[in-house]
Amino acid sequence: MSDKSLVPSAFGPIEQVIHVIRDRHVILDVDIARIYGVSTTRLNEQVKRNHRRFPPKLSFRLTQQSLQT
Repeated sequence: MSDKSLVPSAFGPIEQVIHVIRDRHVILDVDIARIYGVSTTRLNEQVKRNHRRFPPKLSFRLTQQSLQT
């Protein structure tokens, strides 16, 4: 990984993990966890503990129902 790169080169192009959901470009928690080398459970624990750093505009939960619409 170069000094300027935030994503390990072994992960591949970041564009591969960006999805459009609800007309927003998003990266799923599983992909963010993989980028940072932590489990998805651990990532979500930290989001819950630091909820002020993740406002609803930047972080939201998907339900099965919202995926179907």
